[in-house]
Amino acid sequence: MAFIHGELERAQLETLSSDPTLGIFGRLWWNTADEVARIENGTKVIPLSPEGLSSNPSAGTAGRIFWQSTAEVTRIDTGSAIIDLIDAKGNGVFGTSGTASENIRPQRPASGVLALLTGNLTTAEGVDAAAGSLAQLRVKMENFGTPPTAGDRGRIIWDSTAALLKVDNGTSFEAVGSGTGDENLLEPTNLSIEVSLVATNKLSISLKGVDGNAPSGTNIVQIPFRSVTATSSIVTTLNVTSPVGITLTAGSSIGHRSGVDEYGYVYAARSGSAVAILVSGSLIFDDLSVQSTTSEGGAGGATDRSTLYNDNSLGALSNVPIRLLGRFKSNQVTAGLWASAITEASIVTDKKPGYISKVQTYNPLGHGSSGTKIRTYTNNIVTGSDITYTADTVNGDTFTINKEGMYSMQVTDIRAAGGANIGFSVNASDLTLIIDEVAVLERLGMNQTAGAGATGQAFAVARLYPGDIVRAHDDASLDTIAERCGVIITRISD
Repeated sequence: MAFIHGELERAQLETLSSDPTLGIFGRLWWNTADEVARIENGTKVIPLSPEGLSSNPSAGTAGRIFWQSTAEVTRIDTGSAIIDLIDAKGNGVFGTSGTASENIRPQRPASGVLALLTGNLTTAEGVDAAAGSLAQLRVKMENFGTPPTAGDRGRIIWDSTAALLKVDNGTSFEAVGSGTGDENLLEPTNLSIEVSLVATNKLSISLKGVDGNAPSGTNIVQIPFRSVTATSSIVTTLNVTSPVGITLTAGSSIGHRSGVDEYGYVYAARSGSAVAILVSGSLIFDDLSVQSTTSEGGAGGATDRSTLYNDNSLGALSNVPIRLLGRFKSNQVTAGLWASAITEASIVTDKKPGYISKVQTYNPLGHGSSGTKIRTYTNNIVTGSDITYTADTVNGDTFTINKEGMYSMQVTDIRAAGGANIGFSVNASDLTLIIDEVAVLERLGMNQTAGAGATGQAFAVARLYPGDIVRAHDDASLDTIAERCGVIITRISD
């Protein structure tokens, strides 16, 4: 066969109705029967463009590419199976399985959006595939020592310095499950507390990671807080990346008693973008509401059980979000002189203990000058904010309910000369009637003392509502001033 060298214009391939006998290496021709250009290499015929077939040929010619007009898919022969290459929409197919559903097909469900579907699907462009149609994807995220410039909202990277998976929220990269974006946590992560004695009878409470080490850029503790705005329910998670804690100086008993097992409760507070550690002797601070704190003071002055204290390095915090973290148990020979190691420490898991509100009065004083059947008292202890105690020598002392719930009530009293009627009234309309003459719906509970000098008690459990006014109501004959006599009202549940 002759060879042509140089430029060749408007040359026409040899046209044949069937492929010729092999033997001429490099021979080109156009097969008019199946409309395919072919070339031979001396031993076999090779199509230069995909063949057009209405059905799949038998597998066995590895590398053979053809257009299957019935399915409108470009396919290739692997030598043992026929598999898809490109469909009618121009989408490539990933995978070499002879079972179409085992391969992966790209699809555009919306503008600028890529979906990967199982290879047997032919979902149209611009349409979301049915549930269960998406193929699995295994990828490795971009790795950065310092996150790149933010602006591609939803972009996910691996921050190797912080050892965190982060997402671009449009303005910055936040750790997945944290920050001010859409991925806030509802519970703290990587959290523990360390409570230990330090020199000169002080107690140190420190925030730690679950490995027992202080927070750092590679040991991040995450704590979610309610909003600083009382009317907003948005949760914000703060990342703690440096050590933080509180020290109780000698004398700061947080209301604990000497020689008794007592619990201390550890909280975190959100102060701007920083986290502060708090402690109290009572579990009365609801972290669903903003709270205010008092500085420990640095001189042993944190002695009130019902106060929430922050470290002396900070000033008092006003109306800040808080979070209950855990508690510790302590028994000190002298309360406030931290000399004995704590006996228990724990963090809050997914179930928080109930918040306790309680009012206790003792040392009866007498009765009201106008509310003659209502007891008055000299001393009181108020824990929490669900009950407001008001001393009133005119109409008698009152216990006003601030929060709906179930309440337990107990009154203890004595009459020197004989028995007496004792009990509780709620919203009583006449404070001069004896308790057993009070209207049934105004009487919560009633009992009698046993006799002269005998201690008597009355009990009641009732659902009470904001604005309800409870009184220790009797027959005006009770006359003791003993410390062991008084009222205890406790909110016990919702």
